[in-house]
Amino acid sequence: MSRANSHKAHSKKRAPTIEMASLRFSSKGATLMAETVFNPKKRKPIHFCVFQGGKIRTRLSFKRIRDGARIVPPRDPNRMLEKGVVLLAARPAPYRSQTHLLKDLIQFIHRYADIPEFWEELIAHYVLMSWCFDRFSAVPYLRFLGEAGTAKTRLLQIAAHTCYKGIMAGGATTASPLFRLIELYGGATVVIDEADYKASEAWSDIIKILNCGYMRGIPVLRSEKTRDTYEPRAFDVFGPKVIANRSRFSDRALESRCITLETAERRLRDDISRQLPLVFLTEAQELRNKLLRWRFESFARIQIDESPLRHLDPRMTQIGTPLYCVSDDQGFRHRLVAFLEKHATEERLERPQALVVEAIRSLIQTNGNILRVKGVANEAKRLIEEGEWEGGSALSEKRTGSLVRSLGFKPGRTREGYKFEVDQTRLAELVERYRPTEP
Repeated sequence: MSRANSHKAHSKKRAPTIEMASLRFSSKGATLMAETVFNPKKRKPIHFCVFQGGKIRTRLSFKRIRDGARIVPPRDPNRMLEKGVVLLAARPAPYRSQTHLLKDLIQFIHRYADIPEFWEELIAHYVLMSWCFDRFSAVPYLRFLGEAGTAKTRLLQIAAHTCYKGIMAGGATTASPLFRLIELYGGATVVIDEADYKASEAWSDIIKILNCGYMRGIPVLRSEKTRDTYEPRAFDVFGPKVIANRSRFSDRALESRCITLETAERRLRDDISRQLPLVFLTEAQELRNKLLRWRFESFARIQIDESPLRHLDPRMTQIGTPLYCVSDDQGFRHRLVAFLEKHATEERLERPQALVVEAIRSLIQTNGNILRVKGVANEAKRLIEEGEWEGGSALSEKRTGSLVRSLGFKPGRTREGYKFEVDQTRLAELVERYRPTEP
């Protein structure tokens, strides 16, 4: 063999190998979906399960036409799958219908957690939504809020073992392996117990994952060492997240992306195991198997229609749409809309804008329609100090001015400081929107 031919043959052998957990593309006129599964009973435990044209088969790799690259499932040299750090389906399993699948999920949740019936429904639908999250451009986070001893960890375990490609990140997990697992198992549901994070350096990186991970196309940029230099790298962190907190996030934007169950101490039902039995793992595996088949068969039919939720605030419409669209239960849809409406009202009352609206409404009764920004800040402070407004904190004059502008008024500089005129029609709209507490 000539030297040139030898080099050519050697180059062909060195076609790149790319690890991917999930694939979706068109082949021979039909959409092909492939998901990595883990079945320790098989000779090749890690392989692709492929769905195309209503048929299911297994496959070990794909060859990319444009460059000959070989696409394989993620290798597992550190036994993350075997240890249950990453939780995958083992095979697609029949589920009869979506109604029966949701019933199985609700029964599973009820068997191991003591929460209100509506939240059993909502968590079951969140699990279902996680298995088709990539049909949407933005997804909500599911959050359990409460003190230690209120069953948050149990709810996290249920979510991690049933959601799409669950990754359980305990409070001692560092950010570096978490970024890599998210990148390797694209679209994985990251389940975070953040109780221990706030005292660690990892918290700033976890917050980046949460701030960027709710919407498609917002990667986290990090520098990684390559030999003697640092190179930028983008990590795609979009996907469902399940979080446990003891206190709310200080970032109101992040807070508004969460659908929150506030947990409380209560006497558990006698039929709930205090320690999870081994059968929990078996039941969860069976559910993941059913959910994989549901993903294959239902992904294409799910349509995005946000019109039933457009009367809500834009953010509430955004986070509610995936749950609404994944459901075909009209009863749950009505209950979900009612919950989101109540949640939106409570969320608005907690905004500083609501306090400013109340301060303006209070001042115009004695000061007329021309108000000073400083006067609004002082009135807001008085409402808090005298107990006429619950929650919130005092606002600086600068912050008050910014909020006044955001409410549609136009402060202008005068010799007596910044002043603005109150439009009564606009104020009436704001009062109706924020419904400030009457003194």
